[in-house]
Amino acid sequence: MKKNVSFRNPYTVISVAALFYLYEFFIRVSPSVITNELMHDFSINAGELGFLSSLFYYSYTIMQIPAGLLGDKFGPRKVLAIAALICSASLILLAYAEHAPIIGLSRFLTGIACSFGYIGPLMLASVWFPKKRFAFITGMIQALGCLGATMGTGPISNLTSAFGWRAVIFISGLIGIILSLLFIVFVRDRPTKKKELKKIKTKKTSEFQKLKYVISNKQTWASGLLGFCFWSPIAVFAELWGVPFLMEIHHTSASDVSQYIIWVWFGIALGAPLFGWYSNFISSRKIPIYIGFILGFISTCGIVFWHPESSCPMDILMFAFGLSGSVMVVTFGVVSDNNPKYVAGTAIGFNNMSVILGATILQPITGYILNFFWDGKLVDSHPVYGLDGYVYAFSILPIFSLFGLIICWLFLKETNCAKQYK
Repeated sequence: MKKNVSFRNPYTVISVAALFYLYEFFIRVSPSVITNELMHDFSINAGELGFLSSLFYYSYTIMQIPAGLLGDKFGPRKVLAIAALICSASLILLAYAEHAPIIGLSRFLTGIACSFGYIGPLMLASVWFPKKRFAFITGMIQALGCLGATMGTGPISNLTSAFGWRAVIFISGLIGIILSLLFIVFVRDRPTKKKELKKIKTKKTSEFQKLKYVISNKQTWASGLLGFCFWSPIAVFAELWGVPFLMEIHHTSASDVSQYIIWVWFGIALGAPLFGWYSNFISSRKIPIYIGFILGFISTCGIVFWHPESSCPMDILMFAFGLSGSVMVVTFGVVSDNNPKYVAGTAIGFNNMSVILGATILQPITGYILNFFWDGKLVDSHPVYGLDGYVYAFSILPIFSLFGLIICWLFLKETNCAKQYK
């Protein structure tokens, strides 16, 4: 009996599973601090790099619903272990790449693998924890992902300067193998005690029926649109183009300005569990969402149009920007309120697909806008884009907050954090 105690501990299971989300974020944002190195080594411009980088999000987005269905069918433990190995192989491939298309292939494969990074832990949370704690646990998982994001900015920049980007990416790939072993040993799909198993109602339903149930729910669509509006600015700015934008403002290196981006991830890391808890505490989904979009509008306007050169106001804007994006976790609470457990993976996958769709669409568009306004300036054989180009490209970011406010007001029904299904 004693040797199985750790497998029955919800915190052990979720903590180990959530390590993959940390790993996913580390991989997702790391290109933002090696953009110049990639453009130099592969002789590509911002538009081309934006497209190649966005292939991660294309496969990640496409795989969200299949990942949810696979998780529902085979269980999170198996899919997480296999996904970590695929991630490892794709990163090692990138470390040895000699031609630009390999960047795209590696990012595409990594996106497939990472599509299970958030869905897996959330599926486990829906089974291992009471429903009333789901939004808070979702926030804690998101906070752990932000730790990976901070590791993928400043530390990656410093390590790249010391050892080169290829060595750093190769070592990152080896970490995936270790994670796969951890999932096999520590993660279990559900509690094993008989009393706990009785609480989990199972329902024999085909994958098609699960998908049909989820996509026929109007509130699932409303939640997805809100998640899209919350995360699109984060995906464009913090995950790819924010570092070169700040380098242009401050006229310094990527390692120096990456500290500003870290404030975004600090804001998300603090805000995710805080807003998840606050939503449950006040029994409201809509109020935190309103707060998040108001913060998002103010902070993105400040970053894009004011872009202060002094560190203190920029740090505050970045932190507020991160807080606004963190409210995205509340949309997963909305999905949980409106969908039963037997379609949990599919519903979470649909919502996560909607959240990440912004990066799929906007990262390459931002790159092409930058390239359109490029004056032909080159430094160390890679293109350097002017401040005006970044302002034009980022002008759309505050609009997402306004759009989100309208959707929340007109289409989202308040659940009061309670079940909305029979």
